Amino acid sequence: MCGCDAPAGTTVAAAPGTWCNTMGSRAIRPLIRTVLVTTASVLVLSLPAVSVARQPPPVQDAPEPWWTHALSYPAGEDAAALLRVAVATPASTLDPDLPAIPLEAWLFLTIAPRIAAMRSQLVDWTLTACDDVRRAVPAPGPESCAEGEIALSPDRAVHILIAIADLVMNRQTGQAGWRTKAPVLRDVYIKRIAEQGSGDSLDVPKLGELPSFLDVPFAQWPAADFQTDITWTPQHPVPGDTVRVHFLVRNSGRRYVSRADVQMTVAGCCGGKAVRRDWYPHLAPGESATFDLSVRLREGTASALLVVKPLSAFKPVRDANPNRVPTLRVIGVPEG
Repeated sequence: MCGCDAPAGTTVAAAPGTWCNTMGSRAIRPLIRTVLVTTASVLVLSLPAVSVARQPPPVQDAPEPWWTHALSYPAGEDAAALLRVAVATPASTLDPDLPAIPLEAWLFLTIAPRIAAMRSQLVDWTLTACDDVRRAVPAPGPESCAEGEIALSPDRAVHILIAIADLVMNRQTGQAGWRTKAPVLRDVYIKRIAEQGSGDSLDVPKLGELPSFLDVPFAQWPAADFQTDITWTPQHPVPGDTVRVHFLVRNSGRRYVSRADVQMTVAGCCGGKAVRRDWYPHLAPGESATFDLSVRLREGTASALLVVKPLSAFKPVRDANPNRVPTLRVIGVPEG
Protein backbone atom coordinates (compact mmCIF):
# COMPACT_ATOMS: atom_id res chain seq x y z
CA MET A 1 0.00 0.00 0.00
CA CYS A 2 1.31 3.48 -0.81
CA GLY A 3 0.86 6.72 1.11
CA CYS A 4 -0.67 9.88 -0.39
CA ASP A 5 -0.92 13.48 0.80
CA ALA A 6 -4.72 13.39 0.83
CA PRO A 7 -7.55 11.54 2.66
CA ALA A 8 -7.97 7.86 1.94
CA GLY A 9 -9.96 6.92 -1.16
CA THR A 10 -9.88 4.83 -4.31
CA THR A 11 -8.00 5.09 -7.58
CA VAL A 12 -9.04 5.14 -11.19
CA ALA A 13 -6.87 2.13 -12.00
CA ALA A 14 -4.48 0.67 -9.47
CA ALA A 15 -1.93 -2.11 -9.70
CA PRO A 16 -2.39 -5.08 -7.33
CA GLY A 17 -1.57 -4.14 -3.78
CA THR A 18 -1.60 -0.36 -4.42
CA TRP A 19 -4.17 2.41 -4.44
CA CYS A 20 -2.21 5.28 -6.02
CA ASN A 21 -2.32 5.33 -9.82
CA THR A 22 0.98 6.90 -10.97
CA MET A 23 1.64 8.45 -14.35
CA GLY A 24 4.43 10.18 -16.22
CA SER A 25 4.44 13.92 -16.90
CA ARG A 26 2.78 15.43 -19.95
CA ALA A 27 2.12 18.99 -21.06
CA ILE A 28 -0.80 20.72 -19.35
CA ARG A 29 -3.83 20.99 -21.58
CA PRO A 30 -7.26 22.44 -20.75
CA LEU A 31 -9.23 19.79 -22.62
CA ILE A 32 -8.24 16.19 -22.01
CA ARG A 33 -10.34 13.86 -24.08
CA THR A 34 -13.95 13.37 -25.05
CA VAL A 35 -15.44 10.03 -24.06
CA LEU A 36 -19.11 9.14 -24.39
CA VAL A 37 -20.35 6.65 -21.81
CA THR A 38 -23.58 4.97 -20.82
CA THR A 39 -25.09 4.76 -17.36
CA ALA A 40 -23.53 2.12 -15.11
CA SER A 41 -24.17 1.06 -11.53
CA VAL A 42 -21.52 2.69 -9.37
CA LEU A 43 -21.53 3.18 -5.60
CA VAL A 44 -21.07 6.86 -4.78
CA LEU A 45 -20.50 8.33 -1.32
CA SER A 46 -21.64 11.86 -0.49
CA LEU A 47 -19.29 14.38 1.13
CA PRO A 48 -19.88 18.10 1.79
CA ALA A 49 -18.36 20.59 -0.63
CA VAL A 50 -15.47 22.79 0.50
CA SER A 51 -16.32 26.49 0.60
CA VAL A 52 -13.76 29.04 -0.55
CA ALA A 53 -13.47 32.32 1.35
CA ARG A 54 -9.94 33.61 0.65
CA GLN A 55 -8.88 35.31 -2.56
CA PRO A 56 -5.92 33.88 -4.49
CA PRO A 57 -2.70 35.90 -4.55
CA PRO A 58 -1.51 37.66 -7.72
CA VAL A 59 0.29 35.39 -10.16
CA GLN A 60 3.70 36.95 -9.50
CA ASP A 61 3.40 36.34 -5.73
CA ALA A 62 2.11 32.77 -5.82
CA PRO A 63 4.46 29.87 -5.02
CA GLU A 64 4.89 27.22 -7.68
CA PRO A 65 2.54 24.29 -6.96
CA TRP A 66 4.09 20.91 -6.24
CA TRP A 67 2.29 19.35 -9.19
CA THR A 68 3.47 21.83 -11.85
CA HIS A 69 5.86 19.33 -13.46
CA ALA A 70 3.81 16.22 -12.64
CA LEU A 71 0.42 17.03 -14.16
CA SER A 72 -0.85 14.30 -16.46
CA TYR A 73 -4.55 13.71 -16.99
CA PRO A 74 -6.34 10.33 -17.17
CA ALA A 75 -6.95 8.92 -20.62
CA GLY A 76 -8.40 5.82 -22.22
CA GLU A 77 -10.06 3.39 -19.81
CA ASP A 78 -9.05 5.48 -16.79
CA ALA A 79 -10.96 8.43 -18.20
CA ALA A 80 -13.95 6.27 -19.12
CA ALA A 81 -14.06 4.85 -15.56
CA LEU A 82 -14.16 8.35 -14.08
CA LEU A 83 -16.95 9.40 -16.42
CA ARG A 84 -19.01 6.36 -15.47
CA VAL A 85 -18.85 7.54 -11.87
CA ALA A 86 -20.25 10.94 -12.83
CA VAL A 87 -23.00 9.48 -15.04
CA ALA A 88 -24.27 7.15 -12.31
CA THR A 89 -24.09 9.71 -9.51
CA PRO A 90 -27.50 10.05 -7.79
CA ALA A 91 -29.00 13.46 -8.46
CA SER A 92 -29.56 13.79 -4.70
CA THR A 93 -25.76 13.71 -4.18
CA LEU A 94 -25.41 16.92 -6.18
CA ASP A 95 -28.58 18.56 -4.82
CA PRO A 96 -30.24 17.14 -1.67
CA ASP A 97 -33.63 18.39 -2.86
CA LEU A 98 -33.57 16.02 -5.85
CA PRO A 99 -34.57 12.33 -5.89
CA ALA A 100 -32.00 9.56 -5.39
CA ILE A 101 -32.07 8.45 -9.02
CA PRO A 102 -29.10 8.47 -11.45
CA LEU A 103 -28.21 11.94 -12.68
CA GLU A 104 -28.82 11.10 -16.33
CA ALA A 105 -32.26 9.70 -15.49
CA TRP A 106 -33.20 12.94 -13.73
CA LEU A 107 -31.85 15.01 -16.61
CA PHE A 108 -33.86 12.98 -19.12
CA LEU A 109 -37.09 13.38 -17.17
CA THR A 110 -36.48 17.09 -16.66
CA ILE A 111 -34.89 18.35 -19.85
CA ALA A 112 -35.78 15.95 -22.67
CA PRO A 113 -39.26 17.46 -23.19
CA ARG A 114 -37.66 20.91 -23.68
CA ILE A 115 -35.09 19.88 -26.33
CA ALA A 116 -35.70 21.17 -29.85
CA ALA A 117 -34.19 18.14 -31.63
CA MET A 118 -33.72 15.04 -29.47
CA ARG A 119 -30.59 12.97 -30.15
CA SER A 120 -29.91 9.32 -29.39
CA GLN A 121 -27.67 10.35 -26.48
CA LEU A 122 -28.90 13.10 -24.19
CA VAL A 123 -25.60 14.11 -22.56
CA ASP A 124 -22.13 14.30 -24.08
CA TRP A 125 -19.62 13.71 -21.26
CA THR A 126 -16.07 15.04 -21.40
CA LEU A 127 -13.24 14.63 -18.91
CA THR A 128 -11.71 18.05 -18.41
CA ALA A 129 -9.76 20.13 -15.89
CA CYS A 130 -11.47 21.97 -13.04
CA ASP A 131 -10.61 25.57 -12.25
CA ASP A 132 -9.82 25.88 -8.54
CA VAL A 133 -10.65 29.49 -7.56
CA ARG A 134 -8.16 29.24 -4.68
CA ARG A 135 -5.31 29.05 -7.20
CA ALA A 136 -3.57 32.16 -8.51
CA VAL A 137 -3.62 31.09 -12.16
CA PRO A 138 -6.87 30.22 -13.98
CA ALA A 139 -5.49 27.14 -15.69
CA PRO A 140 -5.81 23.35 -15.53
CA GLY A 141 -4.97 22.12 -12.05
CA PRO A 142 -4.87 19.02 -9.84
CA GLU A 143 -8.58 18.23 -10.05
CA SER A 144 -10.43 16.42 -12.82
CA CYS A 145 -14.03 17.27 -13.69
CA ALA A 146 -16.65 15.48 -15.71
CA GLU A 147 -18.39 18.01 -17.93
CA GLY A 148 -21.80 17.13 -19.30
CA GLU A 149 -23.20 19.10 -22.24
CA ILE A 150 -26.83 18.98 -23.34
CA ALA A 151 -27.75 20.74 -26.58
CA LEU A 152 -31.13 22.39 -26.01
CA SER A 153 -31.35 24.25 -29.32
CA PRO A 154 -29.01 25.61 -32.00
CA ASP A 155 -28.20 28.62 -29.79
CA ARG A 156 -28.07 27.28 -26.22
CA ALA A 157 -26.72 24.31 -24.27
CA VAL A 158 -26.63 23.18 -20.63
CA HIS A 159 -23.23 22.54 -19.00
CA ILE A 160 -22.74 20.61 -15.75
CA LEU A 161 -19.31 20.26 -14.13
CA ILE A 162 -18.71 17.59 -11.48
CA ALA A 163 -15.36 17.18 -9.69
CA ILE A 164 -14.53 13.47 -9.51
CA ALA A 165 -10.77 12.99 -8.94
CA ASP A 166 -7.76 14.65 -7.28
CA LEU A 167 -4.08 14.47 -8.15
CA VAL A 168 -2.14 13.13 -5.14
CA MET A 169 1.51 12.42 -4.47
CA ASN A 170 2.84 8.95 -3.69
CA ARG A 171 5.33 9.66 -0.89
CA GLN A 172 7.19 6.40 -1.47
CA THR A 173 7.78 6.72 -5.21
CA GLY A 174 7.62 10.51 -5.56
CA GLN A 175 5.16 10.12 -8.44
CA ALA A 176 1.74 11.73 -8.81
CA GLY A 177 -1.46 9.84 -9.56
CA TRP A 178 -5.20 10.40 -9.76
CA ARG A 179 -7.58 9.21 -7.06
CA THR A 180 -11.36 9.24 -7.32
CA LYS A 181 -13.42 11.10 -4.75
CA ALA A 182 -17.06 11.58 -3.94
CA PRO A 183 -18.55 13.64 -6.81
CA VAL A 184 -18.96 17.35 -6.02
CA LEU A 185 -20.99 19.72 -8.18
CA ARG A 186 -18.68 22.55 -9.31
CA ASP A 187 -20.87 24.47 -11.76
CA VAL A 188 -24.16 24.49 -13.65
CA TYR A 189 -24.78 27.02 -16.38
CA ILE A 190 -26.50 27.56 -19.70
CA LYS A 191 -24.22 28.61 -22.52
CA ARG A 192 -25.23 30.81 -25.40
CA ILE A 193 -23.81 29.45 -28.63
CA ALA A 194 -22.87 32.45 -30.74
CA GLU A 195 -20.18 33.74 -33.04
CA GLN A 196 -16.58 33.72 -31.84
CA GLY A 197 -16.05 36.33 -29.13
CA SER A 198 -19.74 37.05 -28.52
CA GLY A 199 -20.73 34.14 -26.27
CA ASP A 200 -22.46 34.36 -22.91
CA SER A 201 -23.55 32.15 -20.04
CA LEU A 202 -26.27 32.07 -17.40
CA ASP A 203 -25.37 30.67 -13.98
CA VAL A 204 -27.81 28.27 -12.33
CA PRO A 205 -27.64 28.46 -8.49
CA LYS A 206 -28.68 24.83 -7.87
CA LEU A 207 -29.09 21.80 -10.06
CA GLY A 208 -32.74 21.50 -9.04
CA GLU A 209 -33.43 25.02 -10.31
CA LEU A 210 -32.18 24.23 -13.82
CA PRO A 211 -35.66 23.72 -15.38
CA SER A 212 -36.75 27.25 -14.43
CA PHE A 213 -33.70 28.77 -16.18
CA LEU A 214 -33.93 26.94 -19.50
CA ASP A 215 -36.13 29.48 -21.29
CA VAL A 216 -34.84 32.75 -19.80
CA PRO A 217 -34.47 35.21 -22.74
CA PHE A 218 -30.91 36.21 -23.58
CA ALA A 219 -31.76 39.87 -22.93
CA GLN A 220 -32.43 39.00 -19.28
CA TRP A 221 -29.10 37.25 -18.69
CA PRO A 222 -27.03 39.35 -16.24
CA ALA A 223 -23.64 40.61 -17.38
CA ALA A 224 -20.47 41.27 -15.41
CA ASP A 225 -19.65 44.82 -14.39
CA PHE A 226 -17.07 46.42 -12.11
CA GLN A 227 -16.23 49.55 -10.16
CA THR A 228 -12.58 50.29 -9.38
CA ASP A 229 -10.56 52.70 -7.31
CA ILE A 230 -6.94 53.37 -6.35
CA THR A 231 -5.81 55.03 -3.10
CA TRP A 232 -2.43 55.15 -1.33
CA THR A 233 -0.65 55.94 1.92
CA PRO A 234 1.03 58.20 2.76
CA GLN A 235 -1.08 60.67 0.82
CA HIS A 236 1.84 63.01 0.13
CA PRO A 237 5.01 60.96 -0.28
CA VAL A 238 8.47 62.50 -0.45
CA PRO A 239 11.38 61.13 -2.49
CA GLY A 240 12.53 57.81 -1.09
CA ASP A 241 9.22 56.97 0.66
CA THR A 242 7.73 53.50 0.43
CA VAL A 243 4.10 53.94 -0.61
CA ARG A 244 1.37 51.35 -0.07
CA VAL A 245 -0.98 51.48 -3.06
CA HIS A 246 -4.49 50.10 -2.48
CA PHE A 247 -6.27 48.63 -5.51
CA LEU A 248 -10.01 48.02 -5.12
CA VAL A 249 -12.28 46.05 -7.46
CA ARG A 250 -16.01 45.75 -6.80
CA ASN A 251 -18.47 43.52 -8.63
CA SER A 252 -21.23 45.99 -9.43
CA GLY A 253 -23.04 43.58 -11.74
CA ARG A 254 -25.78 41.05 -11.03
CA ARG A 255 -23.83 37.87 -11.73
CA TYR A 256 -21.10 35.95 -9.92
CA VAL A 257 -17.68 36.37 -11.52
CA SER A 258 -15.60 33.26 -10.96
CA ARG A 259 -12.50 35.05 -12.28
CA ALA A 260 -11.97 38.77 -12.76
CA ASP A 261 -8.95 39.61 -14.91
CA VAL A 262 -7.22 42.39 -12.95
CA GLN A 263 -4.00 44.12 -14.02
CA MET A 264 -2.32 46.46 -11.51
CA THR A 265 0.69 48.60 -12.39
CA VAL A 266 2.72 51.20 -10.49
CA ALA A 267 5.33 53.06 -12.55
CA GLY A 268 7.74 55.61 -11.13
CA CYS A 269 8.58 58.74 -13.06
CA CYS A 270 11.72 59.41 -15.06
CA GLY A 271 12.07 55.94 -16.56
CA GLY A 272 11.83 54.02 -13.31
CA LYS A 273 11.01 50.32 -13.41
CA ALA A 274 7.29 49.52 -13.32
CA VAL A 275 5.86 47.03 -10.84
CA ARG A 276 2.99 44.90 -12.17
CA ARG A 277 0.69 42.30 -10.68
CA ASP A 278 -1.84 40.07 -12.51
CA TRP A 279 -4.69 39.05 -10.23
CA TYR A 280 -7.71 36.78 -10.77
CA PRO A 281 -10.10 37.16 -7.80
CA HIS A 282 -13.58 35.64 -7.60
CA LEU A 283 -16.38 38.08 -6.80
CA ALA A 284 -20.04 37.63 -5.90
CA PRO A 285 -22.48 40.42 -6.84
CA GLY A 286 -21.76 43.42 -4.62
CA GLU A 287 -18.51 41.93 -3.29
CA SER A 288 -15.27 43.90 -3.22
CA ALA A 289 -11.68 42.71 -3.20
CA THR A 290 -8.58 44.76 -2.42
CA PHE A 291 -4.89 44.25 -2.96
CA ASP A 292 -2.06 46.34 -1.51
CA LEU A 293 1.21 46.84 -3.35
CA SER A 294 4.18 48.47 -1.60
CA VAL A 295 6.55 50.41 -3.85
CA ARG A 296 9.51 52.64 -3.01
CA LEU A 297 9.29 55.91 -4.93
CA ARG A 298 12.75 57.25 -5.62
CA GLU A 299 11.43 60.60 -6.86
CA GLY A 300 8.34 60.61 -4.60
CA THR A 301 5.91 60.30 -7.51
CA ALA A 302 4.45 57.56 -9.70
CA SER A 303 1.41 56.63 -11.76
CA ALA A 304 -0.90 53.77 -10.79
CA LEU A 305 -3.07 51.94 -13.34
CA LEU A 306 -5.91 49.46 -12.73
CA VAL A 307 -7.53 47.49 -15.56
CA VAL A 308 -10.31 44.93 -15.00
CA LYS A 309 -12.57 42.75 -17.12
CA PRO A 310 -14.29 39.37 -16.68
CA LEU A 311 -12.22 36.35 -17.63
CA SER A 312 -13.82 33.84 -19.99
CA ALA A 313 -11.22 31.09 -19.76
CA PHE A 314 -13.57 28.32 -18.61
CA LYS A 315 -16.96 29.67 -19.69
CA PRO A 316 -18.04 32.77 -21.63
CA VAL A 317 -18.90 35.81 -19.50
CA ARG A 318 -20.39 38.91 -21.11
CA ASP A 319 -18.99 42.26 -20.04
CA ALA A 320 -21.65 44.95 -19.47
CA ASN A 321 -19.04 47.61 -20.23
CA PRO A 322 -16.45 46.23 -22.68
CA ASN A 323 -15.16 49.78 -23.33
CA ARG A 324 -14.48 50.42 -19.65
CA VAL A 325 -11.86 53.13 -19.13
CA PRO A 326 -8.93 51.98 -16.95
CA THR A 327 -8.50 53.72 -13.60
CA LEU A 328 -5.40 55.95 -13.56
CA ARG A 329 -4.05 57.90 -10.60
CA VAL A 330 -0.96 60.10 -10.17
CA ILE A 331 0.76 59.57 -6.81
CA GLY A 332 2.64 62.58 -5.50
CA VAL A 333 3.71 65.63 -7.50
CA PRO A 334 7.03 65.76 -9.40
CA GLU A 335 9.41 68.43 -8.12
CA GLY A 336 10.09 71.36 -10.37
